[in-house]
Amino acid sequence: MQPAPLLFPPQEIEHAKYLYSKELKDDNPELEYNRKFLQKVATNASAVHIPTDIYRGRNDILNQLTWTQQVDQQFISMAANEEYFNDTVRYMYLATDMGLMRLYPGMKWTQLEGVTSMYDARRTS
Repeated sequence: MQPAPLLFPPQEIEHAKYLYSKELKDDNPELEYNRKFLQKVATNASAVHIPTDIYRGRNDILNQLTWTQQVDQQFISMAANEEYFNDTVRYMYLATDMGLMRLYPGMKWTQLEGVTSMYDARRTS
């Protein structure tokens, strides 16, 4: 298996812009309280979850962050359509074979204090 092509040289990792769900803080200006979700969410972007055992600075992960970024526009468009996004369907996600998951609307990843999140979209059906 060949390594993923480089989109980001190692010194340019900060150019990959995304909401990292595990590090979102309640005071993040992109998060606003939403009655439908009973919590603060970002309706203008998805949040990204990367499994704990995957280094998020890996070039293949950064490539997938860039590649999947365009799905936010589709999420936003579908959320505006009650036919797709209603009381039955509240969340949308996209998961990749590397374990990267985009969850819409973007929100803080909830986990117990002092407990490492072991969630991995590759191991969930």
